[in-house]
Amino acid sequence: MNRDFLSNFERSETKREAPVEDSEGSSAEQDVEFRDGDYIRNVCFVWPDGRRKFIPYGRLDSGEIDDEYETIRLTFGVEIVELTGVRLLPLFYSFMEHKRKIVYCDDPRYNELSDNGSIVNNIVIVQNT
Repeated sequence: MNRDFLSNFERSETKREAPVEDSEGSSAEQDVEFRDGDYIRNVCFVWPDGRRKFIPYGRLDSGEIDDEYETIRLTFGVEIVELTGVRLLPLFYSFMEHKRKIVYCDDPRYNELSDNGSIVNNIVIVQNT
């Protein structure tokens, strides 16, 4: 094997991978909602056991919220996502604007501890028949 080839290869700069940060547990707004100019839009649903599922906003066909603002029903193509919780109207509007990036599911016992924003207590995703 040619020694010049190896020495040239060893001298070349190696690309470093960008660090991957987990935004779980962070309450910063940029972790939960898209900023203007972001062009790839997915929404990620996170369950208390750590399971995650993302769905592209391009598949969002419709959304509805009940009169008490405690249930949101979203249709993503062949999947229906049902979110239950408290004070869900702001979350509904963020879905309408394709702004919400991550939806965390919290245990209902923590509902009284938080006075601000929407709290999702249950996430159910089923196939639309």
